[in-house]
Amino acid sequence: MPAILLDGKALAQEVRAAARQEIADLTAEIGRPPTLAVIQVAGDPASTRYVRSIEKCVLPRRAFSARSLARRGKQCRSADGYRR
Repeated sequence: MPAILLDGKALAQEVRAAARQEIADLTAEIGRPPTLAVIQVAGDPASTRYVRSIEKCVLPRRAFSARSLARRGKQCRSADGYRR
């Protein structure tokens, strides 16, 4: 089986261009740009790195909001406030 050389930068550019077009189409459809909100419980370095990686991918930058909640004892409610 022959090897296939992948060009990661070119592929990333294609994905970003497609995402930009989808965002433009959705913005036209709903009348405002879509947004992504992340709620994180503070104290986990791996989670912080993950949130930063999400932030780097969001197009455009103003469409991202991250909030960090202080860790207090046991977590008994979900992010939407309902008991599970």
